[in-house]
Amino acid sequence: MKNIKLGLLAVPLAMGVTALPAIAQETIQKTIVTYQCSDGQIFQAEFLPERVEITLSEDKTLVLSQTESGSGTRYSDGDTTFAIQGNEAFIEVNDEIVYSDCVPQRVSSSSEATQVSRTEQTTTTQSVLEKTPSATSVRAL
Repeated sequence: MKNIKLGLLAVPLAMGVTALPAIAQETIQKTIVTYQCSDGQIFQAEFLPERVEITLSEDKTLVLSQTESGSGTRYSDGDTTFAIQGNEAFIEVNDEIVYSDCVPQRVSSSSEATQVSRTEQTTTTQSVLEKTPSATSVRAL
């Protein structure tokens, strides 16, 4: 019979190593809406979970996070706000409305599957560490 030491396997547990990398596949639902404003300006809003990406022109895109709103839906980065109330939207920059009376002209939705690398963490309690010896002997036949 042989004794095999598993001390090396117990070391990461005793040292508190608790994070394991994992790769998961997520499906992200997004909706793209083209808005036209009363003055003729057009912009596109791509709605993603908890944020919106607004394309004002070929070289100008804003990424705004969803924030609390008394009514309707509101996205902001602190300086720029995109708000939707009913069927109308507006964009405000530094408290000045720059796009007003904007209504949706075209709506498209899509789902895309992406592989996302995540770190999943498991928590090891102190009681488990106290019960785990630094070296464990296993008998092999």
